[in-house]
Amino acid sequence: STYANLLCEKSRETVALKKTTKKPKHTTVSKTHQSKANSPKTKLKLFHECMTPFTEKSSKGLEHRRHAWGALDPNGNNIVSLAELERWILQECEAKLGKMEGHKIWTYFRPSYIYAFNDAKTIEKGGDDDYVTKTEFRICASYLCFYATMADCFFTIENGNGETGEGDRRLSLEEWKAAYPKFRDGTDGYKFEAFSNLKSDPSRTAEVIFTEMDADSQGMVLLSEWCSYIKNMESSKMSYQNRIQTGEIGAANNVLKRVNFSKTHSVAQISHRAAGKENKRQKSALTCFQQCVSPYAEKTSNSLSRRKLAWSNMDPNSNGTVSLSELETWIQQELVKKYAKTDGYRIWKYFRPIYVHAFNDARAIRKDENNDLLTKSEFRLCSSFLCFYASMADSFFSMDGANEDNLENKDRSISLEEWKVAFPKFLSNQDEYNFNAFASLKDPNVGTPESFFSKMDNNNQGLVLLSEWFNFLKMAEILSKTKIGIDLAVAKDRQCLSILEK
Repeated sequence: STYANLLCEKSRETVALKKTTKKPKHTTVSKTHQSKANSPKTKLKLFHECMTPFTEKSSKGLEHRRHAWGALDPNGNNIVSLAELERWILQECEAKLGKMEGHKIWTYFRPSYIYAFNDAKTIEKGGDDDYVTKTEFRICASYLCFYATMADCFFTIENGNGETGEGDRRLSLEEWKAAYPKFRDGTDGYKFEAFSNLKSDPSRTAEVIFTEMDADSQGMVLLSEWCSYIKNMESSKMSYQNRIQTGEIGAANNVLKRVNFSKTHSVAQISHRAAGKENKRQKSALTCFQQCVSPYAEKTSNSLSRRKLAWSNMDPNSNGTVSLSELETWIQQELVKKYAKTDGYRIWKYFRPIYVHAFNDARAIRKDENNDLLTKSEFRLCSSFLCFYASMADSFFSMDGANEDNLENKDRSISLEEWKVAFPKFLSNQDEYNFNAFASLKDPNVGTPESFFSKMDNNNQGLVLLSEWFNFLKMAEILSKTKIGIDLAVAKDRQCLSILEK
């Protein structure tokens, strides 16, 4: 039987088992599970037990998915990123198998998650983003099981024991030859359609199949090539895809197609949507970003309530700390929720270079220099820093000739010539950013473009980098004791202090 049949049977077994067995209320794993988790085949079974309840096309499966989606999508914007999906899988594995064994199972299959995610996110028509939607979730759960099966088989061949830690995640011809007899004789235990007729067709030797799998002809079969080969064979023989069409596994024929991302909106000209109606007012990317983040930077009771809710979304485990990745995910969710998927994502991407700077300044408030995490008490200042860094970055990008469409192709540096072109705007106070560093330019005798450029070019390389631009503007705010300058001074940024000493 094909993998599709196995998955269907596994779902029925799970339903039958749940009718006779009560789910334990605790999350500690039994000694039996602990001993079995070291077996590669049992790893797969344990992972399937965690995921298959979400693949069932039944009222119970729907209930499971609704509950899971609430944890995956706390903001209710009906989209989930790869990072959020991975975190949910970890939570499910730890809840069912215990923290230690659950994490082990999650780590073992982690290389397969991105493949399932990428296939699932292209199912909806017009899918041009990097998210899985609520309607794609059931299919995504099915793909997680399918890719886990392919990965488990791959790891077993690669190392002989299924442990991924010692392998290089690629199969040599020798490794494939050693495993080939099991696939030929049907004793491999996985029953992939790709290897179903090897015994009846002598022409399909180990060497022939290896050449078919080795798509780039480099003499090694990568995990991506292994998965692609098996998946395409399942699809071509309509075994797995038949299950998709009947609703037992998925719901689309275009699973294997990838939709190209087409940029149809300009971040600098976003039609803001409010209450389901389009507001024709055009807003800059900076305005949109600050309107989204600034409510979390205020010293008011309303802002405090906002921060509490936002923090609970960023820190679902309530460990009191948030990583840079979790902060970036939250920013993305807020922008997408406010400005829709395409516009929100592009604003997030436009300002992404600043997030690490705001994060590092905020966490520098504590005396613990070795901690790379943001705490709840630092969240308000972090929000304030995000808005300020967005202003600095937007001004820098405008001089560098960058926008949302070409930011990745720019060198993120300002030459003296570019600065001379922009200098008159700062001189006449027409730059609209009102940085304190250029307040003295109202006096025409203060300095020349060259003198200011040399002050900003801290490493004397003839170019002002984004980090140097930040440091120059920040120090002016600190020395002038502006509102943001006082906050920045509290952060005690080491780079700024070193410049101040010089």
